[in-house]
Amino acid sequence: MAYAILRARKIKSWPAIGAAARHNDRRSAPANADPTRGVQMLVGTGDVEAEARTRLLAVGIDPTRLRKDGVIAIEAIVTASPGYFRPGRDASAGVWDADRLAAWLDAALRFLAAEWGDRIVSVVLHTDEATPHLHVVWLPIDDTPRKRGPVVRLNAGRWLDGRAKLIELQDRYARAMANIGLERGVRGSRAHHKTVTRLYGALQADAKAAEHLARLAALKLGQAELSRRRALDHEQRSRRLFEQAEVIYRHAVELLPSLARSILAAPIHKLGAMLQVPVAARARRNQLVHDRLELE
Repeated sequence: MAYAILRARKIKSWPAIGAAARHNDRRSAPANADPTRGVQMLVGTGDVEAEARTRLLAVGIDPTRLRKDGVIAIEAIVTASPGYFRPGRDASAGVWDADRLAAWLDAALRFLAAEWGDRIVSVVLHTDEATPHLHVVWLPIDDTPRKRGPVVRLNAGRWLDGRAKLIELQDRYARAMANIGLERGVRGSRAHHKTVTRLYGALQADAKAAEHLARLAALKLGQAELSRRRALDHEQRSRRLFEQAEVIYRHAVELLPSLARSILAAPIHKLGAMLQVPVAARARRNQLVHDRLELE
């Protein structure tokens, strides 16, 4: 069963916005990110702070005169269960089905456009970690009429304050993902929801697990390659001995025909037969003998 996953956090300072931007565009990349895959900037130029200031000025909000404890922006991580992207291979971090990724991305972008629209200043797709996900930074610009104060203001509470609003946000995202086979988590479940930080930590843990498996696989391949090389070396030495033995045998036949045939023919014939056995088969047989000796 694959679930639609969305987590959000409030950003209350310009330095924090800058830090999020550096992480999202990989100027400050985590250790588990694969640099050969990179990221895709879907909305924005990467200079999130500059774009946020420009957007605020455009709607009449002075970015230099914001409340010190006020929320400037909201960052959301939008993704799905690993099993959706790689059915039956949840633990294979960094692997996904291209068609499923495309279907999810199309549905997710449609949801973002309907949910936050032109409030969004940055959308970045990360496919360089364990599971594909979007980082979305948007401004909680509220223009609903009110009796007192500026009509247009920053108001994160309109979207995020209170359990009911968070539940409704999860409901809307799940409905938007239903057509591609994603489900909503159980409503009212006692399971603790992950914050953005914890969710990202889980993604990193998946990547570390995959890295550990890769190291084990490389070690096993290395051991197999070592065994193969030893077997080849053994074969080459055996062939040299066989050639030397044949020379000795020919000389012996010339000098002592009956003695050569009765004493030397059998071991030379046995050595030649051994060389006809494939290298891999001999390596397996030698390993079985080695394992049996260790057990004893």
